[in-house]
Amino acid sequence: MHKVLFILIMILLVSCESKQTKSSNEKSKKTFVKLMTPNSLVDTYKELKLSDLADSVRYIPLETNKDLLLGDIGVQGSCKYIQNSFYIYDAQQGCIHVFSSEGKFQNKIGKIGQGATEIGQFLDYTTDGKLVYVADFGNKLHRFKKDGTYLGYVNLPKQAYKLMYISEDKIGCYITDDQFNNTNNAYSWLIVNAVGDSISCRKTFKVRESSKGKSYNHYVLHDFSTEHPHAYKEAFNDSLYYFDQEGNIHAYGHINLGVHKINSSLSFDEVLKQGHAIRLSRIYDTPHYLIAKGRCFCIKDKMTCFVWNKDTNDFFCLQDFNITNDLGGPDFQPFSCVYPGLLIGLAELADCPEEFKKQYNMKLDDNPVLVIVKCKL
Repeated sequence: MHKVLFILIMILLVSCESKQTKSSNEKSKKTFVKLMTPNSLVDTYKELKLSDLADSVRYIPLETNKDLLLGDIGVQGSCKYIQNSFYIYDAQQGCIHVFSSEGKFQNKIGKIGQGATEIGQFLDYTTDGKLVYVADFGNKLHRFKKDGTYLGYVNLPKQAYKLMYISEDKIGCYITDDQFNNTNNAYSWLIVNAVGDSISCRKTFKVRESSKGKSYNHYVLHDFSTEHPHAYKEAFNDSLYYFDQEGNIHAYGHINLGVHKINSSLSFDEVLKQGHAIRLSRIYDTPHYLIAKGRCFCIKDKMTCFVWNKDTNDFFCLQDFNITNDLGGPDFQPFSCVYPGLLIGLAELADCPEEFKKQYNMKLDDNPVLVIVKCKL
């Protein structure tokens, strides 16, 4: 009798473990992005409607006053939303504007200049909501408080082009072996601590120049995804990766570029003749859609916006990068993607319907509107 009971218990345990393993595998498959790029990138242009994307939507007009008129804020990675504050980099003014979650201006961070507390050349920034880190030309990593107070800088072992806050004592940055010489030059992901000391370094790939002196832009491109906030994609490679809180790198997804993938044996000039190569320059990942801005040589080096339906792998392009707002507000361009599952869009006042401007009491020369989309799960 005891033997029978023992066998029954073991069968139940194995069955439960099998179900848990199956459930875990199904979850892993669900979160792993795997998409196929079609041979032709220009056949299908259609709308991505906001109603297909959104569970809910908020509109946040950014405060405007006589001393606050935003300039060039439409640059890649220029908006971050951390701890109920928006951090928006203005390339024209060379500083970061901080707004509340309601769009009220709070303060500015950083100033371009050659002074002791100024930034010589603003390359990138990251924040944890308390401190703001700014990469400067000359291998410097500046630190500021959220209120703009300057805390000094540390020296990095190499020139940092991209920054990613990983944890309290770890900053990820993208470096080159020699920023002044592209010959046999390799890009790498470097993890440093708060005083600039190297923790780990991962080589990526080499930069090659053409006979005309042109070179690939191999910057690692960030993707603030719904599953992994510290995710990125190398420019011409297929794979997506993410960092965990210890700074370790894991596989996250795969975009099969097919005929559009760069052949590593080809020179830059041969790639241009090939006419297929594609570089995805910004990725916005939502639960059901992956939206990517990119440049493709087969359409005369023109920037366009690619969209994948992750449930069906349907692929199409957006006209003028705009997501069509069929819910009564303005059309907008993707601006940033925030964990977990929030897509931030940017709508210029000139593109807003008259009824919308009246509703929010906005004038044509006001600062733009942020569109906050909580994506469907």
